[in-house]
Parts: sequence; structure tokens; C-alpha cells
Amino acid sequence: MTDEGVSKPKETLRYRKGYHRRAPRACDECRLRKIKCDGSKPCKPCTVSHSTCSYESGRKPRQTPTERIRVLETRLRSVKASLEILKSQNSPGQAFDVDKILKTVDLSVAPPSDDESSSDEVADKALRLNSMMGHSGRSFATGPWQTSFYGPYSGCSFVLRTLELFRKVADDNPHPDGSRQVISDLYEAPIPDIESYTPAESRTLPSQSTALDLLGVVFMRYSVLVQFLHEANFRDMVYRFYNESAVQFSASGQTFMPLFHAVMSLGLLYDVHSRRQDGCEYATSEATKHFLLARRGLDISHCADLISLQALLCLTIFLISTSRITAAHTYLGVASSAATRLGLHKKVEEGVPLSAAQRDTRTRVFLSLLQLDLYVSLVLDIPGFINLDHIDSEIMNKLQPSTTGKLLYPFDITAESRAQFSASAKHLELLILASTGVHDLFYKCHRQSEKTTDESEFTSVDVKILKDIEQKYRLWTNGLSGLPAFPEDPETSARMKFELEMTFYLGQMALYQPFLHYLIPMAQGLPTTKIQSEHALACMKIAGITISRTDVMYQRGLLCPASWNSIYTLFLAVSCLLFLIATHPGTSRPSNAWKKGERGIMLLAAMRCVNNGAVKCLLIIKMLIQQLSHTVLFDVDHIVAATAGICPCSVAGSLPREAIRRSLSKDMAATTPLHSAGYPTPDTPLEARSIQSPWSLGHDHVPTLFTGSHDTFYRDADSILAEAQAMSMVMPMDSFEIFGGG
Repeated sequence: MTDEGVSKPKETLRYRKGYHRRAPRACDECRLRKIKCDGSKPCKPCTVSHSTCSYESGRKPRQTPTERIRVLETRLRSVKASLEILKSQNSPGQAFDVDKILKTVDLSVAPPSDDESSSDEVADKALRLNSMMGHSGRSFATGPWQTSFYGPYSGCSFVLRTLELFRKVADDNPHPDGSRQVISDLYEAPIPDIESYTPAESRTLPSQSTALDLLGVVFMRYSVLVQFLHEANFRDMVYRFYNESAVQFSASGQTFMPLFHAVMSLGLLYDVHSRRQDGCEYATSEATKHFLLARRGLDISHCADLISLQALLCLTIFLISTSRITAAHTYLGVASSAATRLGLHKKVEEGVPLSAAQRDTRTRVFLSLLQLDLYVSLVLDIPGFINLDHIDSEIMNKLQPSTTGKLLYPFDITAESRAQFSASAKHLELLILASTGVHDLFYKCHRQSEKTTDESEFTSVDVKILKDIEQKYRLWTNGLSGLPAFPEDPETSARMKFELEMTFYLGQMALYQPFLHYLIPMAQGLPTTKIQSEHALACMKIAGITISRTDVMYQRGLLCPASWNSIYTLFLAVSCLLFLIATHPGTSRPSNAWKKGERGIMLLAAMRCVNNGAVKCLLIIKMLIQQLSHTVLFDVDHIVAATAGICPCSVAGSLPREAIRRSLSKDMAATTPLHSAGYPTPDTPLEARSIQSPWSLGHDHVPTLFTGSHDTFYRDADSILAEAQAMSMVMPMDSFEIFGGG
């Protein structure tokens, strides 16, 4: 008996020793990405992907009663959202029956009383939310001594983070050079050299009537950004240029020619008539020619006057519109230096001989410079050049939107001029809010947490700061109603409003995208606090509204292929939809989320033209879908081929041949039910797609809504999207009915 008693524990000990050879615990990052972890600190996967390696979560605890309540509340909200969708899709008679159910059954979630505890109270005590973006940023090696840096909260970093979370296989090189090149082309397209740039059949200068028409296009299309140009004065200079002799005009027009060419380049980018008459490729070529002529005639090292600074700002807008925003950042550095040396950020002393018109021009130039500097800083997530704290309060007061309908200077007598300046000032106010919001929320907290030794705090943010920023956004939106009435021209009015809307959505997505990883436990039915879920859902609501509002502009024929801000904001919205779909492997029928994402891709396809920003965004989406095809699958080529482009150019029929492409395998194509256009839809079984999903439930297993050890509710993408759309948020379009005419 003694021998047996001794031998059995030894056998058990040998068995357990072999059983525990793998890493006893995976880090938080590997658990989130569902990949193997070696248990070291930092582990190899985190070292390769440059991610923060932490072991904060530990083992998954059993559900507490509070967590169980949270799961039930989540199910209740999902049922309510499904009933609301069912009610909207049925006839009035059937909808009445559904409405009776909604009124009879109490589907509201009561807030916890003072003597009850909830997971929300635990979250409120901690007052922290985890950001999935980190703080290191992304650097691309573009040459032996050259790198391109994108901040951690840029759109570029978001795309790469999506790949890290949902790629099926963790490679030693998580981001191949091909993927990085596709992404970077959206931000840093090459600039041709003027010495080697010789467009075919290029005219030296447009006719006077054409130049004046192009000038009108600039003021109609770029009205929010070109407040530094006075239209009447510019038209007068154009008339003098074409009608005076060279000797008469040379004395005052030497510095005008670079500005003239820069404005012509912007007009050719947006002019629909030129594209229809001469073709998109020729119009783009002519625009590039004028850009290069302006750059050659401008002395970059000595921009000591307002006219040269105005030309620099026009060149910056051209670079942004043609997917060269990193080059635009360089030009902004020169422009900011010139503005500082001109003292535009300071009050002009008494006695300086400047007329009221000259003082107004200084204010308007500085307004546009701040707009462009803040916008580029927000997109790339890098510091801006102008420090807002160094600007005199009197100058900032002049840059505020007018609420009285009157401006400071008497020559701005038209309602259109007052409305345009106020809209530009409101645009600046929004960019300041978005830029400072990202900085205060993600960077100030990071600097404070660096003093501690807890690595998990590097990616956490303060909820109190986030709520303060949200309140500022609400105040900005409510302030739209106090602006002067927009111009009577409905087209100009709609474009100005849409520009403000898209910038608002861009700032909101920059604020909420870092919390999208909370969609992963929500999709799995795991308990999440209300604070966690509502900020992930807020991002999805913003993404859905962005696609819907862009669709409205498309139906009205007001979208433009040269509007990089509209294209880029729409691209971020589609990327958020792809993130949502990627969190739902094996989901039954994500029809609404699928259709919304497909509609966003179709809108991008409609704006494609001669390798513009829309084409580059579509190539990034193709790359994302190729690498996430085990859970996300759209045939971008079929969508592009089936979508008529806004531009009449012949090359807009398809994407470039060298684009990354993934089609259905030949052996699967015969058995895969396809859409009439030829690509898989939500009706296509997941196991029939080109790559088998690692989350597949098997061919002989009927999908169920309940998975896991705690009967957790498996929520498909549609239910989460419906819950996001049902959220109450203040949007700019809520104030647009009283935001003037149009």
C-alpha cells in the first residue's frame, strides 16, 4: 500500500509536467489577436509588431452577477433594436402589431440605484478606457537615409492596426513592403519634376474668359479654404494681366504670376467643363503644369510678402487635393515661417501704415494657414507648426465666426462674403477642437502615465477628458444655428455645409476609432461596460452617417473627384465598417452592415479619376480585403466595374492592373452562390468562400446564437450596427435646417 501510494503521485506529476510545456499565460495583445504567445516579456509577436506587451488581464474570471446583468442588458438592447428594424420594414398594419409589443413589454434598461453596484460603477471609479492604437506611431523606410512617420492616431496607423488584429497568420514581417506602399501612396504620391514634365499639346496660358471661369470655380468649390483671396481684387488683376502691356503690368505683377498659376491649377482640378471638353487626363496634366510653373516662379527661401504667402497656400491645397499631403506639410512649414516673420499672429502696432483692406487680408491669410496646418496635423497625427498659445487674443477674436451678420471691415458688404467667412471661421473652430481633443485625450495622459511603471497605462485614457471633449463638440454643433444665412445658391450652400459635416465626422472618427476593439467582446457576447460599448458604437454611428450623407451629395450631383477631404473621410468610414465585419467571423447574415460597406465602396468608385485619392483608397481597401478574406470579402473590382464614375475620363473604368487582387478560386467558383454582379454577398455561406474561416462551426453544425461557457449571446454585425444607429448623438445636420437656406 505504501508503494502504491508513492507511485501514483509520481505518475501524476510526470503527466502534469509534460502537459504544461506551453506558455502558461499569453499576453494581452496576443490574446486579443488570437495568436500564439511564447510567454516572454516582451514576447516575440509583440516585438515583431512593435506592440505594447503586457500581462494585465490574467485568467478569464467567471461571470459575476453584475456581469451577467450586463449580458442580459446587452441582449435586451439587441432585441429592441431588432424590433425597431422589423417595425420599419413592415406595412403600417403589421408595424402596429410590433408597436404593441414595444409598448406592452418594458424593454428599457433601468439605471442602477444608489444602493446597487454595476460594472458601470466600477468603470466610473477607474475612469479609464483602453486605446488600441498605442503611442509609438508608424515609420516607413523609403530610402537608405529616409523614413516617413505617421502618428499612432492617423488613418495609416488605423489600417495597419486592423491588419494586426485580424490577419489570419502572424508573420515575422506583419506588414510587407507591398502593403505599406499601397497605404503610403494615399499620402505621399510623387511630384513630377518640371524639367522633365512636358504635357502633350499644352497651352501656355488659358484665355481670359477661361481664366475668369476657373477663378469662379475656385471660389465656389474651395470657398471654405480660400478666404485669403479677395475675388474682386483678383479678377481685377487678371483683367490687367490680359489687357495691359508687359511693361505696365511688370511693375506690380511680378509677384502675381506665381499666385495666378497656383489658382489656375486649383481651378483645373475642380472644373467639370474642362474635363468634359478636353478629358480628365489633359485637365489634370494642365493643373500639374500650372502648379509647377507657380513653384518655379516662387522664391521659397524669401516669402516676405502676403502675395507669395497666398501662392504658398494655394500650392498646399493643390498638394492635399492630389494625395501629396506629406509634401503639403513641408510647404506649410515654409508658409508658417513666413507668416510668423510677417507677424500675422500678433497685433499690428499703432502707427503702422496699413489700410483696413490690408489688415483684413492679413487676418484672412492667417485664418487659412491655421485651417490647413491643423487639418494636415490631424490627418498625419503629427504636431502642427503654429502654436495656438502664441497667438494674440485679439487675433483669435477676429478669427471667430460672426453671429451678428456684420464683419469688422466695411468692404465685406455682401451676404455671401459674410457667410463664407463665418463658415471658414467655424471650420477653423472645429479643426482646433479636433486637433486639441486628440492631443489632450491621448498624449497628455500618456506623458503623465510615463512616470509610472505600469505598462498598461500607456494605452489608457481618462473618460472625464473624453466627456469634456464630447461636450465641446455638442456646443460647436449647437452654435451652427447662430451663423449668418448661407448664400441663396443651393449648390454653393450645400457644398459649404457638406465640407463642415465631413470635417466634423473626421474629427469624431479620430476620437472614437481607438476604442473599436471593444466591438470584439461585444460581438462574442462578452460583458462590456456601458462606457466601453457606447464609444465603440459612437464610431460606428459616425461611419454610417458619413456614408449616408455622402450618398445624399452623390444623388444631388455635388460630389467632386478632387475633394480629398470628402474622399478620405469616406474611406475612414468604410474602414470602420470593415473592422466591424471582421469582428464577426461566421456571422449569420450581416446584410445591413454588408450593404452599408458596399455602398461606401461604390461611392469611392464613383469618385475615381486618373489615379486620384479615391483610386488610392480603393487600392487600400482591396489590400485589406485580401489579407482579411477569411472573414471580410468584397470584390472591389466588380463593384468598380458596375459603378459609373462622376468623371468622364476613359481610364476610370477599372483600377490599375498592378493593384493587389484576390478572386475566388476556380474550384470554389462553381459551388459559390454569387450576387448578380458576380461577387459573394451575405447570402454566400462562409465555408463556400475562397478561404475557410478559422472560426467556422463546421458543415454539419447549425449556427446558434449562443456560444461560450456562459451562454453568451453571439451578436451579429447588423444588431451592433442597429444599436449604433439608435444612439442619441448631436450631429451637424440636426442644425442645418436653420443653418441658412439651401
